[in-house]
Formats: sequence, C-alpha cells, structure tokens
Amino acid sequence: MRGHGSLVVKVSDRGWRVMSSSRVPPKTHHAPPIENPADCEVRAVIRFLCAQGFKSIDIHHQISEVYGENIMSDGMVRKWFSAFKDGRTHIHDEERSGKPSVITDELIQKVDCKVKENR
Repeated sequence: MRGHGSLVVKVSDRGWRVMSSSRVPPKTHHAPPIENPADCEVRAVIRFLCAQGFKSIDIHHQISEVYGENIMSDGMVRKWFSAFKDGRTHIHDEERSGKPSVITDELIQKVDCKVKENR
C-alpha cells in the first residue's frame, strides 16, 4: 500500500514512524510547528519520504503540517521530489558559479568606522 492514502507520521516520546492513515486513528492534538529548520533538514525529510514511496503532494501536506504552511511551496517539493527520484543523493545546495563574497572582519570594521564618522 505504499504511496496510497494519506501520509501520517506518528511522533511519540520514543521517536517517530511513518504510517498509512488507514492504520492510525484521526488526530486530536497538533503539536506546534517546528520553527526555523535548516533547508537541508526539510530536504532530508522529502528524500526519506520519497524513498518510502509517498507522493509529492502527500509529502507537501505533511511537511506543511509539521513545519508550518510557508515552509516550502508545493512546486519546490515537487522539484526536490523529482530530483531525488532521478537519483540525487545529497540534500545540500549545489556550488554556484560567480564571484564569491569577500567580507572580512577588517572590511566590517572600516564600514562601521565610516558610519560612525557620518553621525
């Protein structure tokens, strides 16, 4: 029955597990959303649930419930879902081309001094 029905992750003080909605009673209590997760944390959840055979829409509903409505759009979940289905294994951003940022403590100190001079 993989990939069918609603996605439900049961969380307890002993850990968590993925279950089909047909095996779990309706929820009566919602925990507060997890705030400020790292991008790679959410991607790891998508990768895990993708490997479990769940559909991207079910994954989106589940992460929205756990992390809050604005954590990631359905389109971005589908993008990551497809990437993992196509064989991507890492959850971190790719290196970007272009000039790297060069901010040093010395540069910060110089800017801070200029700002204080102009007050």
